[in-house]
Amino acid sequence: MKIINTTLISLTLLFHFTLNADSIVHGTFINIKQERSLGSETGILVDSAKKLIDQHKYVEANILLDEVILKFEKIIKMDNKETLYRCFLNKEEFIEYQNQTKKKIIWLDESYSRAYYFKAYIHVDKKELEIAKKLLLIANKLAPFAANIFTELAFISSREGNKPNAFMYYKKALELSNQFDSQKVWKAMALRGIGSTLIDLKDLNKAEEYFNESLKIDPHNKIALNELAYIDDLRKAN
Repeated sequence: MKIINTTLISLTLLFHFTLNADSIVHGTFINIKQERSLGSETGILVDSAKKLIDQHKYVEANILLDEVILKFEKIIKMDNKETLYRCFLNKEEFIEYQNQTKKKIIWLDESYSRAYYFKAYIHVDKKELEIAKKLLLIANKLAPFAANIFTELAFISSREGNKPNAFMYYKKALELSNQFDSQKVWKAMALRGIGSTLIDLKDLNKAEEYFNESLKIDPHNKIALNELAYIDDLRKAN
């Protein structure tokens, strides 16, 4: 297999793979069998931080997440005129992003963007929404196809009373979940989010459609079932 425009970098924080020359022209990749030694290490740190967040141990979680971010920022450069640093879950996402730019793309382990995402999650839980939004926008820049970042931005917009913005973010999450197999796990959540927003926007029929669509994926979801019952109550009240 011929590899073109290959840059060998001794950073194991990168996702390593090889591509056919017909698939990629500008990408930066490393031919070492999909190994992620330090990437695995940072992934473990992020997973540990998530467990701490679930226990509301935010200080300890933040220490781990900051450690992950520092590990990356010590060894990568910022985006420049020639190179972009991005996180992807698979080759499909990488190729799609590569097709959108002529710049060289360096694929970073997804633990980098996840660290920013979970830091944002902590601030959302603490009702520090402006800080959370800034962190999510950084995460989105790093991981442009991560649907869960958009669902979280939608949640914040809804909390702030900006229903049109929430609707826009949930629709983007749905679009990504339909576009990439790697993002399908977020589809039901995006559908439920759209449904909830449409209730607030007084479009009960459309809201009902989205909740029913979500139940095809997650048939026993209590949120969707409760919202459908709420729609019925609103109709009876009118």
